[in-house]
Amino acid sequence: MLFLLAICLQSPPPATPQAASPNTPAAPDHPAFAKAIGPHFEVEARFASQIAADQALAAAEWTVAPIESVFGATKPAIKPDSTADHAVLRHIVVYASQADFDAEWKARDEAHQKAEGTYGLCSGEPPPIPHPSVRDRKSHTSHVLVAPEFALQRLATIGLPMDTRRWIGTEAARLLIDETVADPDALAPWFAEGAAEWATEEGFTAAGWLHDRMDEPTFAQLTRFLPALEKMGLLPSLEGIVVGLPGGLTSAERPAVDGAVFRFLKDPVRAQLFARVALAARSFHESEGGDAGLRAALGDDAARSKLQDEFQRYVTSLRPKWIEILPAAWSSAGDWQQVATPDQNAILWRDEAVESDRYALEGELQIQPGPTQQMNVLVCKQDRDFVQVSFVAGYGIDVFSFRHDLPESERWMKIAAVEVNGLKIGTWTPFRLQVEGGTLSVTIAGKAACTAKIDAKMAHGTWGLGVLAGSAGRWRKIGFGQL
Repeated sequence: MLFLLAICLQSPPPATPQAASPNTPAAPDHPAFAKAIGPHFEVEARFASQIAADQALAAAEWTVAPIESVFGATKPAIKPDSTADHAVLRHIVVYASQADFDAEWKARDEAHQKAEGTYGLCSGEPPPIPHPSVRDRKSHTSHVLVAPEFALQRLATIGLPMDTRRWIGTEAARLLIDETVADPDALAPWFAEGAAEWATEEGFTAAGWLHDRMDEPTFAQLTRFLPALEKMGLLPSLEGIVVGLPGGLTSAERPAVDGAVFRFLKDPVRAQLFARVALAARSFHESEGGDAGLRAALGDDAARSKLQDEFQRYVTSLRPKWIEILPAAWSSAGDWQQVATPDQNAILWRDEAVESDRYALEGELQIQPGPTQQMNVLVCKQDRDFVQVSFVAGYGIDVFSFRHDLPESERWMKIAAVEVNGLKIGTWTPFRLQVEGGTLSVTIAGKAACTAKIDAKMAHGTWGLGVLAGSAGRWRKIGFGQL
C-alpha cells in the first residue's frame, strides 16, 4: 500500500502591501529599462522586465512594516516633482549582468565605492557565487545584481529568483534603518544586519512569498549555515555575537547567523530582553563601553549561561529541508519555479532520509520554452552518485546513472530510454517514479514508460529535482512515500 506524504511545493498568491497604492510603472528614461514606484521606494530594473521591477518593489515595500515595528516610523518616499522636506527618495537599482553592474561602478569615484560599499555572497554551497550589493547612504540608493546570471528572456517572463528578492529586501531594510536611527554608525552591525534579514522574512511571509522558512530553498540554504557551524564547533557564542565579537564568520555565514540571533531574541517570550538589547545596540560605537552595554543587556552570568543553552537548542532544532547548489528554485502561486543558468545545471536535493529501498515519488512537471528543454527527477543519491530521470520536451525520457569516481567520459551511463509523444512544452505532465530495490520504473501521464536496473545498494539514497543548463520548468503536487 502506498502512502504519499505531500511535499509543500506551493504558496498562496503574493498579496499587495496594505500601505501601498497600486504600482503604476513610471515612464522609463531608457526604453530597455523598467520602473516601479511605491509609497517608500522607487525601483529601476536595468533590463526590460516589468515583472522583475514590480517584484523588486514588492520585496522592498514589504520590509517597511517590520522595520517600523522595531525602529519606529519611516518617512514616505518623495516623488520626483515634490519639494517636501519631510520625505526621502529611495532607489533600488537591479542589474541583470555582472558587466552592467561593474560598468555602473567604474563610472564612479573609487573612493566613493569603498566608502559605502558592501560585498556579500549569496546563499549556497561551495563554490560560492559572487553577489555584489552596494548601498549608498548619501543618495539613499542600493544597487543589487541578479546572481547567478539568468538569461534576460527568463527575467522578462518569469521575473526575479527568490534569492535576489531576498537581497533586495535586506538592502531596502538597511536603507530604512540608516534613515530611521539617529546615528547609523553607532548601531551594532549584527543588529542592523539581523534586523534586515528578519524584516525580509517577516515581510515575505506577510506577502505570501514565504510560508515556511525551512521549506523555501533560499531561506533553508541560509539557515543551513547555523547547524553546520554548530556541528563543527565554529558557531560563535550568543554573547560573542551580541557584544560584536563574532570572529571567524565568512560573508556568506554572517547574515545567516545575525538573522538567527535577531529572530531568537525577538521571540515574544524574550520581549523585555530584546528591548534592553535593542536600546544598547543603538549606542554600540558611541564609546569604548558599547560592548559592555550589550553584555549587560543580556543579564548576569547565570542569565547569559541560560540564554546560551537556549540558543544552542534553538540552533540544533532547525531543520532546513532542501540543499541547493545554486539559488535557482522558489515557490510561486500554487507551484514551484526552477531555472538553470545557461552554463550550469540546477539541482535541488531534499534533505530528508528516505529510510527505505521501496518507495514512490510522483508529481507534475511543466517544461518551459528555452535553449534547452529538459527537467530532471533525481533519486538514489549516495555521496556524489545518483540516478537521473530526464524528461525532454519533444523527445521523451532518458534514465542515467551518474558515478563520480569513473573517468569523466564514463560518469554518465544511459540505462534506459523511451520516446514519449505527449511530453510537450507548456503542458502539465503527471509522472511517477517507483524504486523497488534494484529496479526503477517510470510512469508518465498514467502510462508505464520504462524500467531500469539500478544498484540496489543506492536504492535508499535521497531524491531531488533539477533542470538542465539553459532550461526552466515548474513543479507541483510533489509527493513521496514508502511502498
